Amino acid sequence: EEAVSTARLAQDPERHLQSLEDLAEIFLRADSYLPALQNLNDCIQAADRLGLDPSRIATLELKAAQTLIEKGDAPEALRYLARARGRVASDVHPELLARLQLQGARALIELSQYEEALRTCERAHTYFRERGLTSPLAHAYNCLGRIYFRLGDLDKAKEFYEASLHLFRWDLNDEEGVIRAHNNLGILYRHLSDWRQATWHMLRSMEIATRLGNFAYIAVTGANLGIVHLKAGSWDEAREYFDRALTSYVQIGREAGVARMRIGLAAIA
Repeated sequence: EEAVSTARLAQDPERHLQSLEDLAEIFLRADSYLPALQNLNDCIQAADRLGLDPSRIATLELKAAQTLIEKGDAPEALRYLARARGRVASDVHPELLARLQLQGARALIELSQYEEALRTCERAHTYFRERGLTSPLAHAYNCLGRIYFRLGDLDKAKEFYEASLHLFRWDLNDEEGVIRAHNNLGILYRHLSDWRQATWHMLRSMEIATRLGNFAYIAVTGANLGIVHLKAGSWDEAREYFDRALTSYVQIGREAGVARMRIGLAAIA
């Protein structure tokens, strides 16, 4: 915040823009979505006023859309992505377009538009695979896994989740990605009623999330562990994890998550 104020006082617009973007990144790492969005929107408006390259503004809109997806506002995320796509030409910025497609697929999953999400994600996946872009490819694998899971093809979902986990763990050393992949595999095994495997993956996810202070995934994984223990008939353990998830959802301001955990706790009261 001091850097933002200093840049503003110095009337240095470029430095001011970078300071806003850096501050938004700090808020995102703390799972504070509303202040992150405010700073990203200030960035976008400032970049427009400065007449910066449209691809620079589109990249900021991409980051805002990612934040909105994490916040749970998929319709607004799609609006940001549509504006970003309108700024870039596919022949000039094909990688940026593929990244926009990947986030579009994530938003479409949240809206239960799985067939469209699959088509969109496959286009991004093809681009990343053909060019050997490992980091976005790992995220595309994870996204494809989520889509096939929602479509009921658990074998394909497992294949893509495991491919994602392999890249995140061994090629990228990306612990945030490892958290996501373990959590998704835990959910898959939960649906197969394989409580041992489900618990193992979710505990790995929670262990890393706790070490990194990732409250969003502490909440998500805690909620999933609570469901696993509830289905397995271990009510005391279910209550413990629902309580932990509730605390984390309150910390990050996820009202829908708070409501779900309260319903879960009431069910075993």
